[in-house]
Amino acid sequence: MSAFSQRIYILVSGSLLSLGLLTAAGNQKTSAPPAELLEALQKVQAMLSKPLSERAEKWKCNLKSQHHCSPESGCAPTTPSTWLYVSFKDKKYSRCDRDGCDAYDFVSSVSGAWTKITVPSYGMLLTIRNDGGSFTETASKADEVWTGFGKCVAQSN
Repeated sequence: MSAFSQRIYILVSGSLLSLGLLTAAGNQKTSAPPAELLEALQKVQAMLSKPLSERAEKWKCNLKSQHHCSPESGCAPTTPSTWLYVSFKDKKYSRCDRDGCDAYDFVSSVSGAWTKITVPSYGMLLTIRNDGGSFTETASKADEVWTGFGKCVAQSN
């Protein structure tokens, strides 16, 4: 069993034990778990079983909501006007708008059910759920910050 699989097993077993669905002696079921719990655990296992980079080489992330923050005006909702591309093959993180795209080299890491993509020299962080179903982007410029939320979709090559 790989170290990754062992972490999944420990997470799922620990969750079931904490919910009283398994006994400490022999891991025997005390009762059938509710269908909602099984479905939730299957989703968690699916997200933990394969990082985003192994699901697809390229992703498009569309913002559904966005906020802009500055020292002068605080934070306020804005209308999203950008979208993002992440290419694991090229190691490029692109922020796009109607005028085109700016591409940046990135560093990625996996943290549980999430893939984190950073562009440290430009103050950008993109955190994507490993199934692409949810993401948060934070980008900064000087003393201004933009935070957006949305969903990513795998792109065919």
